[in-house]
Amino acid sequence: VGNLTAAVELCFKSGKMAEALLLASGGGITLWTRARDEYLRLQGDTFLTTVGNIMTNDFSKMVANSNLAHWMETLAILATYSAREYQALCEQLAERLEKEKFDIRSALICYICAKNFPKTVSIWAITHVASQGSQNLALQDLVEKMAVLQDVTKFQQSDALFSQKLTKYAEILANSGRLTAAMRYLCLLPDDNSSATLRDRIFNSAPAQMGQMPAAQK
Repeated sequence: VGNLTAAVELCFKSGKMAEALLLASGGGITLWTRARDEYLRLQGDTFLTTVGNIMTNDFSKMVANSNLAHWMETLAILATYSAREYQALCEQLAERLEKEKFDIRSALICYICAKNFPKTVSIWAITHVASQGSQNLALQDLVEKMAVLQDVTKFQQSDALFSQKLTKYAEILANSGRLTAAMRYLCLLPDDNSSATLRDRIFNSAPAQMGQMPAAQK
């Protein structure tokens, strides 16, 4: 049969791509894989390179080399093919968008897909604009979005920014007499000490009302 590996290499060096792939097809899976990867590399075609990354499950390399102007296409490929690596790869794409392209809004979408609660809420807090000139309405909108994201991502760790915004909003609710709503928001903070004073104040001001709340919300 001869030395197929050497023959394939010579074909590539001579620019005879078809012959190289034909010879490699008879040399076993290892030689075929090497020849295929070399062919894709030599072609230098973005589409073929992406196809090659999908075939070899090298999604991290695909994200690292992807054109950020077409980040949505990259995200769609990850959602379709990357399976268990999806969240980590979304995080990788988000970091590139944020640090290389300075595209915070696009990075935010990828951070949400990555279920990165702390990073998402930090961007929301920075980019949030007061609604119709009302800081309280803006805070309400921000806290409601944070609460929904926390539920979706099942985030149960401590986050200083989330605690700060939620406690501030709960205090506004409590001061306006909406004690039950305030306590429900405070109960979203697991083992949180920063809101302990406010919790005690609300509970002591209406113990009967607090006693009627479901145990999970106390």
